[in-house]
Amino acid sequence: MYPITHHPILDIPEREVTTFEYKGQQVKAAKGYTIAAALHQAGFPIHSHSLKGRERSMDCGIGKCGACEMLVDGVVKRICVTLVDGVKKVEEIAHNHLPEATGECNCAAPKVYKTEVAIIGAGPAGLACREQLNKFGIPNIQRPHRRTVHHADPPVLLLREGAEIRRHARFRHR
Repeated sequence: MYPITHHPILDIPEREVTTFEYKGQQVKAAKGYTIAAALHQAGFPIHSHSLKGRERSMDCGIGKCGACEMLVDGVVKRICVTLVDGVKKVEEIAHNHLPEATGECNCAAPKVYKTEVAIIGAGPAGLACREQLNKFGIPNIQRPHRRTVHHADPPVLLLREGAEIRRHARFRHR
């Protein structure tokens, strides 16, 4: 990906440049750009790896899927919507990474469930899915979609043995 420097109709303003560290190298980026755009322009399109070593990059590009999550100055953030402005260091999230307690939440400790399939949503489709999984003896757990969980419920971690699920970094008690 290359930055647009000339356009036949639009004026392309000069932008102030900032730098941040990634894999021991200084990456230059125009202020106002996202970290993902800066990494792509610097020749780093791969942002993480699966447990089996498969390369991963952005998926949706609008901050909804979480495929682009990285550690930005020690905090898990989605780099496709996080600007480079003021960023010092960007790192791939280690497979054994667990976010540190920030003191923002006085809620109960998260419950940890190990299962083969996590069904998020308890509507007709979620219930039908669970019914079929139960028919085939596939272990599963079902939780309502986050918007419908009562805010007194503690956060929940859904972990599948041998698989990578990073959703735990996004559960916040409000």
